[in-house]
Amino acid sequence: VIADAISKAKKEDKNILVIWGGNWCGWCHILNDLFENNNEINTVLNENYIRVPIDSRINKRLIEEMKVQTEGVPYLTLLDANGKKIKDQSTVPFEVGSKHDPKKVLAFLKKHTVKSLKTDTASNQNAETQLSNALANLTRDDQRLIVKFSSTSCGWCKRLDSFLASEKVKPILDKDYASIEIMQNQVDGATELRNRLSKGISNGGVPWFAILDKDGNILTNTNGPQGNIGYPAEPEGIVHFMNMLTQTLSTIERKELGTIETELKALSKLYGY
Repeated sequence: VIADAISKAKKEDKNILVIWGGNWCGWCHILNDLFENNNEINTVLNENYIRVPIDSRINKRLIEEMKVQTEGVPYLTLLDANGKKIKDQSTVPFEVGSKHDPKKVLAFLKKHTVKSLKTDTASNQNAETQLSNALANLTRDDQRLIVKFSSTSCGWCKRLDSFLASEKVKPILDKDYASIEIMQNQVDGATELRNRLSKGISNGGVPWFAILDKDGNILTNTNGPQGNIGYPAEPEGIVHFMNMLTQTLSTIERKELGTIETELKALSKLYGY
């Protein structure tokens, strides 16, 4: 089904909207009615997307293969014409009372058309724009945003990315945090943004990162007593990093923090600290 959608999307220059759910799901019927009966939404869908409804109960292997972590259904996955994932999206933020808010659904669909994403790619060269877009995509009031500054030539940056994306750490951090990565020497305004997030304090090299709340307020950053901790490999860096999480988490449990700290310490030994 996905392969057929990719073939059609390439021919028609459209993105693919995978709709996880099923006939057994009441909210799925409500969303489908909105898709079909709201003229503006229906027009945007038909002109810009190939729709692929998939029963989530009988296609669990596909869900695993596509690395979709549904938070209930209906749940949406956006793919480009090559089948590359653009975004996973819970429909809970669209809910108002017993229905989905047409304005929120329409805004989401318009934002992720082929044309809009191409425009965003160009505008995203500005660091402040990247930050604003990432904050707007946070789905909970208590969700945090990790803003990482990196460089393509930075080995420790790659190690940090690998650690944050590891199978033991990522599922825990995903409970409370989203993240963006800004390339220090490639993105307009990156130096100015980093200076703002560090509150003007000299912050050394990369990686450097800050944690922000949904309103963009700076909660903490990697400036420790001895300067930027970078990748938290040294003991004082690990302590500072764990304090950053402790100060900003909302649903992550203490034992899960222990898992993260254990992983960091194991890697620290591997790297010779």
